[in-house]
Amino acid sequence: MPLGHSRYRKLVVTLSALVVVEGCAPDVTAVTRSNIAAPVQRSASSTPTTMIYGPATFTRSTGAPVTESANFAATAGSVVTFVFTSDSPQGLNATVVLNGAPLFATTGGAGLPTTVVAIAQASNELLVTLKGKPGGSLTISATIPTPPAPGLVLHYPLDGNGNDVSGSNLHATMTNAGWVADRHGSAGGAFHVPTNNAWGLAPFPAGSPISFPTTGQFSAAMWVKADSLPGGAESGVILNVGVSDFGWAFAVRPSGVLIAQVCTPSEYCFSTEANPGDVANTPLVPGQWVHLAMIYDGSAGRLTFYRNGARVGYVNVALSVRTTDTEVWFGTAPYATQYWFRGAMDDIRVYDRLITPSELSALSVY
Repeated sequence: MPLGHSRYRKLVVTLSALVVVEGCAPDVTAVTRSNIAAPVQRSASSTPTTMIYGPATFTRSTGAPVTESANFAATAGSVVTFVFTSDSPQGLNATVVLNGAPLFATTGGAGLPTTVVAIAQASNELLVTLKGKPGGSLTISATIPTPPAPGLVLHYPLDGNGNDVSGSNLHATMTNAGWVADRHGSAGGAFHVPTNNAWGLAPFPAGSPISFPTTGQFSAAMWVKADSLPGGAESGVILNVGVSDFGWAFAVRPSGVLIAQVCTPSEYCFSTEANPGDVANTPLVPGQWVHLAMIYDGSAGRLTFYRNGARVGYVNVALSVRTTDTEVWFGTAPYATQYWFRGAMDDIRVYDRLITPSELSALSVY
């Protein structure tokens, strides 16, 4: 057997009126406040790919020019993309300033940008000044990529593509991919393996952050839902990292028993079936989403396997010094298609460290 290897955060934009008077009575500016509503609230445990601020709509009524402020927190140095729209651009006279630096100014809507990219500070103030004829409005929203979790070196959300959003940029090429609803019911939010010629595959370049030594530490986690159990005598390989030197995998036996394993060519494979865990590793039930996690501590010589956050098996391993190599693939073994997983998978994550019990618990929340 070969080796097997959006959620969004809710943030609040606070708006406070700063009135600028130019020769007449202060104006009253109507501000439509909107707490951030993500397109899909996946779960409190998943890592968002973006933070979304706004939208906040600024509308000028009558009287003097008025300046409004929108304040938000971010990771300093993050790239923030502002999106601007107006329901009356032809009459819009506005200036927008971020942290004291002008983003743009428009008179009569001329030069109103669709987007502007800037660098965020830890604490940010966006000032919007509206002048001119009453009735002009400006709506602003902003997105900022969320920094990846510490040590997250591979993350495939599998939301309709094989993109790696960890920052390692090990994007997977998807072959004959099917896309189905994920565990939250979001259409196209999970990769489906309809036949034994469908897989995701990403090669490892030299010096890849996912090239773990046998003496090192790593963790992996993902969600799976089987259509049926493997046919015949072969196991279904769900996820495989590494091929010829040192590799590790999630797999399901024909009996429905789920496993994690590590292998090298000389020592062969070590499976977590070797020792029972804290709860029984009962056979996989088709049609049910299950969370899988493995934690490998090379210095301690142990691989531990978790199912829905509970330890279901482990194995003590003594391996020669090797390093993961070649590639990651999931769904079907591209070179031995009899080892294929019949079902769906979602949210593949790999860390170059041991994840904590609280992280494991959060990741395994349905």
